[in-house]
Amino acid sequence: MSGQERCYPLSKHILVEITNGTVDISWIEFDDRILINITQFGKFGTLIHSCKDVNPEASRYSLQTSDPVSFTNKVLFGIEKPEMLMLTRSLTAKLDRNKPLLYSLSLKDFSIETLKIIENSIVDLGSNLA
Repeated sequence: MSGQERCYPLSKHILVEITNGTVDISWIEFDDRILINITQFGKFGTLIHSCKDVNPEASRYSLQTSDPVSFTNKVLFGIEKPEMLMLTRSLTAKLDRNKPLLYSLSLKDFSIETLKIIENSIVDLGSNLA
């Protein structure tokens, strides 16, 4: 095994303090995708598949509204809540990985403050594993 090859799966687990308790965040990176489990209940929740789609045609035009990058979020299992989709889309953009991301969300608190704390924690965690 050469020095540049990675041994999968890579994993990291953190506990994040929020206003009314803690959130467990687990990052498990496989060869072909990344699983991020975000829970306040100690279990898997709604599964959301998220990936970055690059449109090479959009960059050919000079229109300022053309963005060569878009994101696809798809709820695979569970309840589709706008807050969950907003969080996963934002995380996918900020993490900027070339692998699809699979999120598992099991939260009772969807306040803006909590979502910001979770997002910042995951971005920091992802930058430490990059």
